[in-house]
Amino acid sequence: MADTRERNSAPTGSRGLEFRGLSKHYGPVRAVDNVDLQVPRGEFLTLLGPSGSGKTTMLMMIAGFIQPTSGDILLDERVITQLPPERRNFGMVFQGYALFPHLSVFDNVAFPLKVRRKSGADVKREVARALELVQLQALADRMPRQLSGGQQQRVALARALVFTPEILLLDEPLGALDRKLRQEVQIELKQLHERIKTTFVYVTHDQEEALSMSDRIAIVRDGRFVQIGSPAALYEQPATRFVAGFLGESNFIKGSVAEKRSSGFTYSSGGQSFRQQSRANGIAIGDDVLLAMRPEKVGVSVDRPENYANRVSGRVASWNYFGANFHFTVETDELGRIAATCPAWRMAMEPRNEMALWLGWDDDAAVVVKDD
Repeated sequence: MADTRERNSAPTGSRGLEFRGLSKHYGPVRAVDNVDLQVPRGEFLTLLGPSGSGKTTMLMMIAGFIQPTSGDILLDERVITQLPPERRNFGMVFQGYALFPHLSVFDNVAFPLKVRRKSGADVKREVARALELVQLQALADRMPRQLSGGQQQRVALARALVFTPEILLLDEPLGALDRKLRQEVQIELKQLHERIKTTFVYVTHDQEEALSMSDRIAIVRDGRFVQIGSPAALYEQPATRFVAGFLGESNFIKGSVAEKRSSGFTYSSGGQSFRQQSRANGIAIGDDVLLAMRPEKVGVSVDRPENYANRVSGRVASWNYFGANFHFTVETDELGRIAATCPAWRMAMEPRNEMALWLGWDDDAAVVVKDD
């Protein structure tokens, strides 16, 4: 996607988009349940959650297509809850693109401007700028049926951006693309956002999309936000078992605190003692703890590793080769099944089921999470 001048830079003192006590009930079902949120101007926020979690309902309330049961939506501290969709000046991109099949690329992108009764010269100039943003200048005369899925998605983006919306809402826009093309468009979307500085609110259930593009991620469960933060913060420091398990893969270890240390604590699990480097505020000897540990933080070796604070032996229950990595599921007597992901080029052994292995991890590899 080509460079163009920056637009929609955040005004001084602007608070951007805000939820205040927002709820949406369908009879006894609380699709959205009394949530608060602030999205500063220019941020790329992703609403991430499983199907039925309430994320799309939130997006539709921002757009004005669904009215909340209670609470308010504000833009720069101005209440817009009752404002109809056409007066919110928000762009929207759907999973199905919703292009007009009988109109050319140019006319599809021009449609929002013609509805706003822009002059012919303005339409031509703004459509050219929008098509340049998504690198489709050469395809302006083509019909949607003559485009690939990725090109159609770019047309939908250009149409949503052509009238310079204050916020761009994206409802799983990459869901119809194949994996390789989806990864390419993720990069392009992030680059586009960095150039134009428009606020993006993006809905997906795909963790990879959320991690690769977002400034912040709001994880949604049962109509509520369970944790909001940067991709790195949520991945490295999940607060709950749900977040650790939903945003990537995690091993979960249950233990009992055996000793408190200046830099953390030791805990016992399955009759063995393990060390954890962690703030131990609020943790007392004898307390039950739950730890989450990413598979890529677990080392695998044939011989007992001496360079890890924690180690346990086991047998390979299953393994898979993914080109760059091997992924192991190892059965241990002390901790049950533990997953480990290792770079393939560093493996000095040929994996096989039932082979004996040692697992090792540093004392800061795991994090304490709430068992929800």
